[in-house]
Amino acid sequence: PYVELLEGLDTEQFAASYRAHEELVQEAYRMQGYPDGDFNERLLAIIDELLATPRASDPVRLIKPEAYFLFADPDLEALTAGQKILIRMGDANAARVKAKLTEIRQALQ
Repeated sequence: PYVELLEGLDTEQFAASYRAHEELVQEAYRMQGYPDGDFNERLLAIIDELLATPRASDPVRLIKPEAYFLFADPDLEALTAGQKILIRMGDANAARVKAKLTEIRQALQ
């Protein structure tokens, strides 16, 4: 359902709304503790990071040493939280998310 929600997003309308509120978003970002940061740069960097998520070879093994699951493969476990989510959703859904992120990135540039 989350992938379908993302795919249903009108990319151009989203980008226009983002641009219309960019100053407010930047102000909120600075108030969150990033006084010298640029939210737009960070947003694009995060999209790039997610688009660079590697494909994991099947089957992806998880281990549960305590109350939560970890990837058995240390290279996968070392990925960022967003990249791990993409891997956990499977190749088909990850490809759909990456396609929409590519659209969003192009619309924001």
